[in-house]
Amino acid sequence: MQRILENKDVILQRKSDLGLITRSRNELIEAFGAGALKFIIKDELGLESKANKPDKLKPLDSFTEEQQREALRKQSYINLAVKALGEEPCHQKLKNYIDLFADRLQDSNPPSSITLYRWWVTWIKSGKDIISLVTRSEGRASVYLKEYREVIYEVIDEVLMTPEYGSRQDAFDLFKVKLNELNSIRLDPLDMPSRATFYRLLKSLIDPQELTAARHGKRAAEMEFRVSGKGVTSTRILERVEIDHTPIDLIVVDERIGEAVGRPTLTMILDHYSRMPLGFYLGFEPPSSVAVMRAIRHAIMPKSYVNDDYPDFENGWPAYGVFWVLVCDNGSEFHDHQLQRMANELNIELFYCPKQHPYYKGAVERFLGTLNRAVCHSASGSTRSNIQQRGNYNSAQEASITLEKLRRLIHDWIINIYSREYHEGLGDSPVNVWTKGLQHVEPTLPLSRERLDLTLTKEFERTINHEGVSLFRLKYNSHELGLLRRQLTEKALVKVRIDPENLGQVWAYDEREGSFFSVPCIDPEYAEGLSQRQHEYILKHRTNTRKALDTDELLERKVRFKRDVREASKAKGLRKRTKAAQLSQLPIVDVDQLSVPKREEQLPLIDIDEMDEFDMDELDELDMDWRAEK
Repeated sequence: MQRILENKDVILQRKSDLGLITRSRNELIEAFGAGALKFIIKDELGLESKANKPDKLKPLDSFTEEQQREALRKQSYINLAVKALGEEPCHQKLKNYIDLFADRLQDSNPPSSITLYRWWVTWIKSGKDIISLVTRSEGRASVYLKEYREVIYEVIDEVLMTPEYGSRQDAFDLFKVKLNELNSIRLDPLDMPSRATFYRLLKSLIDPQELTAARHGKRAAEMEFRVSGKGVTSTRILERVEIDHTPIDLIVVDERIGEAVGRPTLTMILDHYSRMPLGFYLGFEPPSSVAVMRAIRHAIMPKSYVNDDYPDFENGWPAYGVFWVLVCDNGSEFHDHQLQRMANELNIELFYCPKQHPYYKGAVERFLGTLNRAVCHSASGSTRSNIQQRGNYNSAQEASITLEKLRRLIHDWIINIYSREYHEGLGDSPVNVWTKGLQHVEPTLPLSRERLDLTLTKEFERTINHEGVSLFRLKYNSHELGLLRRQLTEKALVKVRIDPENLGQVWAYDEREGSFFSVPCIDPEYAEGLSQRQHEYILKHRTNTRKALDTDELLERKVRFKRDVREASKAKGLRKRTKAAQLSQLPIVDVDQLSVPKREEQLPLIDIDEMDEFDMDELDELDMDWRAEK
């Protein structure tokens, strides 16, 4: 990517012949959403970094506690610098803020301004990856590069970052003098790099906007690079977003049987600056880390699906991108260590509202109230917001809207009405404020869709043995996992990640390679497409809980589970139908397409009349278990 034009077209350089081509932002956004586009990080020598691979995701907690603390300390300084000075690294002004930052962080040993600037530049060049701030033990080549950088930064300050700026040749001449001086006191003198190597290092270490500002002034730099550079207040999109859950004031019906199944939950993420909704999750999943994960994914990803799913809509949903701060309340799902890990990997800061101060995320709370009144209160099956408003209206009997229809209504209201209406607090419409904000902030995305999927998982540590790894009483194994086991000590622990919406595979972490690789479940017929919640319900209703886990029995139980859900969906009680909808909302192999493997001695057919009762009290217990940390 060479440059983003004022009309938001992007100039790209073709790798094959270095030719320049132009693509619109929308074309690139759609390609990213389809998984056909990823971002490439280059190292200091201009070579492609290994970090570009989707599985090259080294967790922060894989480093020592001291390395983690130091990386988080660096990140805290960078966060304060960005809030004070804007997104672009700026060395000159940092000198005036170091003492203020150190006082705020209660740090008795603050970095120098040039050190903080280097951290900042390194972090930006890594794609804002906190792992780039980890201090690591370095080999000889890395030490040489580090030494070169120290000398080059001195040269930049003395030759290039001045109104009487010199040329690159002047910089190289001074560099040779300084390196010779350094070598005169070293026991192992450093090799003198070639002019071409020096120029590559110089280009990688100097910030073009900072250079223009030093030579021609801040105004000229802002005009050339088209950035806002504004300060500490919330004056840009994606700087601060708020998240909250609410039960929808509407009872929805199961489209298969036409029966009311209860009130779904809406988890919403709203951009504070523009009041533009970024993304949401709608379903029967109770407030949990899973609901938060789904909402975050929807918020970050481009909404290119709107044109395909709702072709009759006149407008699109332009909001997307990784946000800076996520403001949340003190619910247990937000204090989950899994969410903290995901936030670290996405470089999102979690901000918890002080207790009894709900106005810290008042924007999203007001938005949810407006949405409920606008979308739900005039629809059949509305519960209104309180019993006085509801009167004698029987919400369950009047319900006629399905979950998918409700999802469409919410999309329609957000895209075609709310985002385009005049907002009193903004003095404009949310979509106009968002669009104007794009002139100053270019939304960032993860390196790839696969990288985002790997981040938005649950992570555990498990012992690896000849049977592989076990998670939720399911076993996962592969040839690659066996090779990893041979390199480790007996009973070694490995990090394992899993998508709670699909137990068909896990991702195991190879510390030596610094990457994750997928490991399938040894019982794919059972686990593929099965959610963690569904699996836990099935285990609760096994015939003999002390018996070792048996694949055929679980497949039979999976069949019965689907039938249980269908029966409960037809139950007279709304509470039972709501629980059934909660279990059935996630993908699961349809019972009509599921055949139990044949054995040498075929089991007798299951008599549906003799099945265990669908015990809703036990399902309530499962709700409590689900919130607990595994």
